[in-house]
Amino acid sequence: MADTIRKHHKELVRMVEQFTKDHEIRAAKGGHISITIRHKGAHRTVFSPLTPSDHRSMLNVKTKVRRAFNEMAVAA
Repeated sequence: MADTIRKHHKELVRMVEQFTKDHEIRAAKGGHISITIRHKGAHRTVFSPLTPSDHRSMLNVKTKVRRAFNEMAVAA
């Protein structure tokens, strides 16, 4: 199980770094992961499941991160 979580974390890091290097990924309450991305002084937090439950999980998180980053880029 720990290997699955470690692999998922590495995938999250690679995915988030497609948008920004300024981010923080940490465990949140309730079996989730908190992803905080920053851009020009603004920040947004997106939540991800601790482990991917299905094949769409990572795609959904990527969409949330992309939308959050785009919102910050437009506002800046």
